[in-house]
Amino acid sequence: MRRLLKAVLAGGIALGSVVAQGAELEASVDRTTVRQNESFNYVLRLSGDGGEPSFDEFNACCEILSRHHSTRVQILNGDYQRVNDWQLVLMARDPGPMIIPPVRVGNLTSNPVTMMILAATDAEAAGDVFLEVVTEPQHPYVQAETVYTLRLHIGVDVRGQRLSEPSVAGGEAIIERLGEDRRFQTQRGDRSYTVIERRYSIFPQQTGNLTIEPLIFEAQVVAAGTRSNIQRYRSDAIELMVKPVEAPPLSHPDAVWLPARQLSLQDEWSSDASTAGIPITRQLVIRADGLLDTQVPAVALGDTDGVRQYTDQPELSNWVTEEGIQGRRTENIAVIAGKAGDFSLPAIEVPWFDVTQGVWQIARVPAKRLSVAPSREQASVSAALPPLDPRPASPIARPAEPGIWRWLSLALGAGWLLTIGAWLFKRGRRRAAPVVIGDGPSPRSRQRRLLRDLRKACAAGEARRAADLLLSWGRLRFDAAQPRSLTGLAGRMGPELKAAITELEQHLYGREALDWNGSALLAALKHIDVVDQRDSASNADDALLPLYR
Repeated sequence: MRRLLKAVLAGGIALGSVVAQGAELEASVDRTTVRQNESFNYVLRLSGDGGEPSFDEFNACCEILSRHHSTRVQILNGDYQRVNDWQLVLMARDPGPMIIPPVRVGNLTSNPVTMMILAATDAEAAGDVFLEVVTEPQHPYVQAETVYTLRLHIGVDVRGQRLSEPSVAGGEAIIERLGEDRRFQTQRGDRSYTVIERRYSIFPQQTGNLTIEPLIFEAQVVAAGTRSNIQRYRSDAIELMVKPVEAPPLSHPDAVWLPARQLSLQDEWSSDASTAGIPITRQLVIRADGLLDTQVPAVALGDTDGVRQYTDQPELSNWVTEEGIQGRRTENIAVIAGKAGDFSLPAIEVPWFDVTQGVWQIARVPAKRLSVAPSREQASVSAALPPLDPRPASPIARPAEPGIWRWLSLALGAGWLLTIGAWLFKRGRRRAAPVVIGDGPSPRSRQRRLLRDLRKACAAGEARRAADLLLSWGRLRFDAAQPRSLTGLAGRMGPELKAAITELEQHLYGREALDWNGSALLAALKHIDVVDQRDSASNADDALLPLYR
């Protein structure tokens, strides 16, 4: 054990030098938690040429069941690079925490891999084929993630297999598959099984009891050289008790419901100093463990006199981790100061609910101090201006003849008027151009039809129908990043509509159902078409336009 720890420490020191030199020698496993009698896959990847690795030190912690080496060539920035992969199938010797030691290839050292080995299961198998399903957690909050894991055990030869997808009963849920299937070997009693592990993220959309229906596996079992009829195997159903929304903290009474395992903010700037009139780039990244990317709302940047911040279309992505889904939202922001000076941009706060500890937390980016220097034009004009003379100015003598400058000024003015006239003529022709409409209704007309139906649902007090129509309208309104929940939609709306959607959500999913008659949402929707048109018009005249010419 001492030799193993020394090797790990040496590997960590060597790894630091490898990273510093830009070399790539990386070790990874397909699972970090396995049972003592389950195999797992280990991959050592070398980008570039090198020698052969030695895996002798693995014998202290693992049994090497098989190994395979492959080589390929990839093109990176126009250069050819050789990539070597050593793939090993391993099985741990003892239960408990385990560290797979680093491996040396030439002057490079890979990273150690930390794993948790569970005790072997000696229970008798249910048959030649059986399914196991588990969820974590089993009592999730509404709109929070629960990870559903299926392990299909196959102890015989099968053909024509088919596995159903999970579904729920007794409520609504969003179901997303997590990565690719994992395949490994396990031992149950005196029998060996091939295990296919598949994981899903399930996001309940209603409080109360929710049933995950049994999964069904169909296959033909091959025995004694002949195939049987199709046989059907079924997993257990799982009951979830979905907990309601928790009241927001007093410091942020209008907080959007964001149930996550962890949420972090990262604020990066292309420069800490700026020049008046010249934009610098600000990148704000939100990472939320246990939330989909469409659930992560936009953040309020706050206003600062003399500084404008223009947000580009956000980049949304989902990353699969060992614990589940991590939703990411990346905001690229152009920051422009109109004048020189020192400015303080306000802090950014995002309240979120910690589902692990059951408390509200605040993710925060501190206030940013920005130093803005005068532009070259401003500096040149200031340097060229003579000092003020307190004496009264002498009268300016007018020339007796108009001279050439008068005629030149008239010519320039005429040209300027002709240019404006041509621009107005072209603009009028563009606005008068006919709009070609396809066979079906346009997205704009579908939005207006949904809004009409939504207003009727509000007037009738039909909360569930109003929620469905809101989400349908949101999918059309935000085509590039469709919201999948009322929380995600509320994060994209203005204060009045956001508050009305939050009220509807609390009525549907809250611990104590609030009275809802649709009046607040109806009032917020009253001028939504006018707002959209005004936003479009303002965007056309926005000061960002000259920035990207």
